[in-house]
Amino acid sequence: MNPHINNSPDFEKRRQEIIQRTIDQGQPNDIRSTVHYLTALIQSGQHPEEVDRVMNIVLDAQGTHADPHMRAHGNFKWDLDDTFLKDYNAGPFIAMELAFIAHHDQDRLAPQTRQRFQNALPLILKGMQNRQADVAYTNIT
Repeated sequence: MNPHINNSPDFEKRRQEIIQRTIDQGQPNDIRSTVHYLTALIQSGQHPEEVDRVMNIVLDAQGTHADPHMRAHGNFKWDLDDTFLKDYNAGPFIAMELAFIAHHDQDRLAPQTRQRFQNALPLILKGMQNRQADVAYTNIT
């Protein structure tokens, strides 16, 4: 058991309920919800065949602009059906969950997907750096 995680039966029951509700809602269309869905699939152990498919959807939404200094490079589309990046805030919003997957669960990915994910991680950091937002930035208006 991980001493840093609340391992009480009530906590675990609630965690499982949240995971199941997320899975039951199905594949969303925005990147943040898709990463939540991916995390729920991984944590539940249900539908392992879906994990690689959903991870590839996430990675397909990442901008890989030819110029690595462009703000879009390494960032993600908010909506999966967008044709280009309209907002450069998606990367920071999903980076923590993707870092958790990288640290704890990437062994659940097929080798080809795992390699693709590992290649995407430095691009996420580059995309966040290219955003050039200072510490006082907020997207709340």
